[in-house]
Amino acid sequence: MNYFITGASRGIGFELTSQLLTLGENVVACARTPEKAKDLQILAREYPKQCQMIACDVNDEKSVAKALGEVHVDHLDVVVNCAGILLNYDGSIEKFNVDELKTTMQTNLYGPIFVTKYAVNLLKKSSSPKLVNITSQMGSIADNSSGNAYAYRISKTALNMFSKNLSLSEPWLCVLMLHPGWVQTDMGGAHALVAPQESVHGLINVITSASQKDSGRFLNFRNEEIPW
Repeated sequence: MNYFITGASRGIGFELTSQLLTLGENVVACARTPEKAKDLQILAREYPKQCQMIACDVNDEKSVAKALGEVHVDHLDVVVNCAGILLNYDGSIEKFNVDELKTTMQTNLYGPIFVTKYAVNLLKKSSSPKLVNITSQMGSIADNSSGNAYAYRISKTALNMFSKNLSLSEPWLCVLMLHPGWVQTDMGGAHALVAPQESVHGLINVITSASQKDSGRFLNFRNEEIPW
């Protein structure tokens, strides 16, 4: 299968790329600055026939359009919007920073929208196309019992709405919203509960087992439903 993964230079995106290549899948691995993505470069050299490393800044629509126009495969089976940021977890409303919200929305919401827009034609050529948005349980309104992280929560809730809407507007496409867990990455921190390997192993299982009837679902990496 042919995968297109954003945010592949580190964290969950890198682990996802690594595990998929090990499984024999083809991966277009996107990084904002590939020349700085040393670990991803090593993977690309190790799997030269399976891995295409490509420059893609999800904040820039022109960069996204260029990246999707440069893929070497003739179709995409799975697009995974993995790139994301969390700038500030703590904060009171008095310290709310609108610029921080704009920056977060640009990456966490507009980025996946740009990627989806320009990936559609390649996805339509697949016999079983899937669009996966890596979201967060922190985007759940029903589950929010602790507050904080205004920009991040707002961006992920908006991403969930985009994903749900897409699943209804494009019934040919299986759209999934997946929460990877609290993962031990630069974003999650060393005290997070889930190792990247465990999270990604679960995510791959959810992605590969999903069918069209699952489109529009909000799930975690253990394939459990998350409340809206």
